[in-house]
Amino acid sequence: MNPNRLIKETSPYLLQHATNPVNWFPWCEDAFKEAKERDVPVILSIGYSSCHWCHVMESESFEDPITAEIMNQNFVSIKVDREERPDLDSIYMSAVQSMSGQGGWPLTVFLTPDKLPFFGGTYFPPQPKHGMPSFTQLLKSIIDAYKNRKEDIKTTSKQITEHVSKISIPTPNENQHSPISITDNAYNNLVNEFDHDNGGFGKTLKFPQPQIFDFLLSYHYQNPTSKALQMVEKSLNAIISGGIYDHIGGGIHRYSTEPTWTIPHFEKMLYDNALIVPVLIQCYTITQNSKFKLAALDILSYLEDEMMDPDTHLFFTAQDADTDGEEGKYYTWTKNCLSQKLNPDELNTLEQNFEITSEGNFENKTILRYSTNNSNNGFLSLDPIIVKIRSKLKDLRSQKTRPFTDEKHITSWNSLASQAFLLSYLHLGIEKHLKIANENVKSILKISEHNNGLFRSFKQNKVSGYAFLEDYSSLINTVITLHEATLDTSWLKKSIELTDTMIELFYDSDRNIFIDSPINGEELITQPINLYDNATPSGISEAVKALQKLYSITDKSIYLDILISQFNITTSFIGDFPSGFSNWLKILLMHYTDTVQVCLLSYDPVSVSEMRKYLYKKFIPNKVVVGNAYFSIKNDRIESLSPLFEERCPESGVATVFICNNYQCELPSTSLDSLENSIFGTKSA
Repeated sequence: MNPNRLIKETSPYLLQHATNPVNWFPWCEDAFKEAKERDVPVILSIGYSSCHWCHVMESESFEDPITAEIMNQNFVSIKVDREERPDLDSIYMSAVQSMSGQGGWPLTVFLTPDKLPFFGGTYFPPQPKHGMPSFTQLLKSIIDAYKNRKEDIKTTSKQITEHVSKISIPTPNENQHSPISITDNAYNNLVNEFDHDNGGFGKTLKFPQPQIFDFLLSYHYQNPTSKALQMVEKSLNAIISGGIYDHIGGGIHRYSTEPTWTIPHFEKMLYDNALIVPVLIQCYTITQNSKFKLAALDILSYLEDEMMDPDTHLFFTAQDADTDGEEGKYYTWTKNCLSQKLNPDELNTLEQNFEITSEGNFENKTILRYSTNNSNNGFLSLDPIIVKIRSKLKDLRSQKTRPFTDEKHITSWNSLASQAFLLSYLHLGIEKHLKIANENVKSILKISEHNNGLFRSFKQNKVSGYAFLEDYSSLINTVITLHEATLDTSWLKKSIELTDTMIELFYDSDRNIFIDSPINGEELITQPINLYDNATPSGISEAVKALQKLYSITDKSIYLDILISQFNITTSFIGDFPSGFSNWLKILLMHYTDTVQVCLLSYDPVSVSEMRKYLYKKFIPNKVVVGNAYFSIKNDRIESLSPLFEERCPESGVATVFICNNYQCELPSTSLDSLENSIFGTKSA
């Protein structure tokens, strides 16, 4: 069979469909031109490479010659990788949700040749079931409607598009609540939603939701008598002991299909693992519970070993749930297999540490998990016998068919991963992790220089297209942290340059809001504006986080003005829906807390390293750190970067730390003792 047009793409998801009998187009003007010339509707199918139900619908419908013939004769069919085009996914997901009240992937949307949606859904089966029509029945209904009721379709499509445009443009609410009341309301709502038996949030599906935990840890910092820390500890313990955690290879799966964290949906996403590491490290910093540190390092080892290109230090996107057409096959065991591969003592030790039965806990197989009541740490244990058993099982598993890895590199997700490695360096002192983050960011910037600007994704020496707001804002936050870790002022300068570019490209000054795609980018049916923190932080909330940090560093009023304008839009409702706005809530909480400004100055990075390490002994989420580890009296250009640098230099030629509030600084500290009194006189957790 001859491949279709998708064979020229680099997206693994699109390439998976390149040999379908469907005459797929990628998203392009040629597709809509053909639809107009033929006067046929468009099928827009959106998914991603590790999506289980996307694979199911492909095998049932898109690989079926009869279904493909109906599509080819009566439609123009377009495939989109949602990870490459989050703007299209956002717009058309909103349209489907407004029509059906639900969404998901694969996303199936029917459009007019003018790109306007008039009907949609998600997965459709090959035969009618559960009250759903078959996909071919749906196709025939759409064909009939387009031929015989075209005016009705035009009216419907315009109404849907107008509705999507309106919900994309929120208006500021004049009835603003105080930040304390908003975050208290959010906390109380989370307490009510919390699963006090199993940890986490939700009664059926359980997502890790690390952004909620991040907010709760900051809330605990402000309210140490609250239950916030207990909620995070219970949840993290349940996650890293449960089946959602890959006890052999490290890392977490996408979500649990039931409340006890035992049976996961087995795909692994870069962003889930990147986002949970900082929470684990911060929880370790607060509690000194070594299990959290060990889990964080285990996940970072997984990312380094399985999800990173060793040459560029760029991270891959995801790993599939399925192997050999079976979900979870790579990750599950039978007791019979374990009995054959381990000697009796090893099997006995494994059974003492994990819940293993002949019946299994998933389709007569076992997903490894251990009880949170168990004092051991499962395979996070440093016991040599446990380490040996894990190594043996890892070797055995390597003989199975490995899950497919989507090897494209997404800028925003790479930035989140680098942030995790940087926090490991700052809090745990792992030097290798600083190098990984440093090389990762350098690779992103090098590719950008060769491609006329920041990119969305990169694979096989090709970029998919321009970057979106989330790519800029996530990268900016990582570059700020890279400055914090290296005290190299070139990174601070780069973060300011990127922020000014972000404002120029994405900030709509007429409506006082950030747009998710560049204002001068491709013309779409509406401009996408996504306020929600979903599995990843929204591009807007990450932009506000960057502006908050840089305002505290630079004192630039434009940064403050823009971040306040974004809060004016969101603060009236984020406290009522904390699970959808947890990154916003953390930023709001920190913005209205006095910021601890820390300035470190030294003539060389070695002499300042001990002082910097000391800053991360305790959890102080409201601190910002700037510095110059390469100080020179002749270099006065750094004063333009931050007022914190003005008229300050290392005292007596040694590394010096200034602790400030609103640019008013205490006496400088040149020893660990004086720093302890200064920084930890501040409230810390």
